[in-house]
Amino acid sequence: MLGYGYSIWLVPYEWKKIKEEFNMDFTPHITISTNLPYLPYGILDSKKTFKVKNFKKGEVFPKLYDIDPLNAFGYPCEIEGLYPAHTPHMTLFYAPNKINELDMYSRIKSPPRGYLECSLRIADTTQINPAQWMAY
Repeated sequence: MLGYGYSIWLVPYEWKKIKEEFNMDFTPHITISTNLPYLPYGILDSKKTFKVKNFKKGEVFPKLYDIDPLNAFGYPCEIEGLYPAHTPHMTLFYAPNKINELDMYSRIKSPPRGYLECSLRIADTTQINPAQWMAY
């Protein structure tokens, strides 16, 4: 597996606006679960809305998995009524090399205020390049 296998994400309803604002080449998301060996079709309620809130200052995330091919930077946050095993976060960008945190703070905008309404989606994150990831 080159990327993160298959994933379950929360995708903001305003994902296109966020993608443009931060010049992202992938769909903005908050990862609920990743490194799944299969696409988990049929387990998601696509009509339920989740509120993501309390975004913190951007940070470089520690490697979370035994096989973690990319480094990441973004905003830690909270999900109303949902408590994943890891600290939820909205990643702003991924990099194959180590990210210098001090260089990044000067280029990243303030975290979102209030909350983002999101839908639960499944994603094919098997590719190493986040621009090739697809949410369904």
